[in-house]
Amino acid sequence: MANPIADALRNIEPDIAISDVATMEERIDDALAPQRLSLLLVQSFAVIALVVTVVGLYGVIGHGVSKGTPEIGLRMALGASPSRYGTLRNPLRDSNCISRHLDWLPSVLRPCSPLA
Repeated sequence: MANPIADALRNIEPDIAISDVATMEERIDDALAPQRLSLLLVQSFAVIALVVTVVGLYGVIGHGVSKGTPEIGLRMALGASPSRYGTLRNPLRDSNCISRHLDWLPSVLRPCSPLA
């Protein structure tokens, strides 16, 4: 679209210097390219962090379940009824242990907070 306009201007005034002709859309795209690259990098790192978090949680819960599996087998071998299998440790309930051990964290981070 810019070339026909430049050609029309050259027909009217052949001595006019026309350079770097671009549409407004192209100029906006060029101006926003660095921000788009930064955003793409931040999004990529966020996705990687999310994947690492999910894999870590899967591993922690899987480890907790695998630790409870022999207990289920032992209870079955000793003749416990299937209704008693549900009274075993729950891996998600055990994750509350993590939050109890981190209850000191807000008091440590408070001096760093801009609201303090």
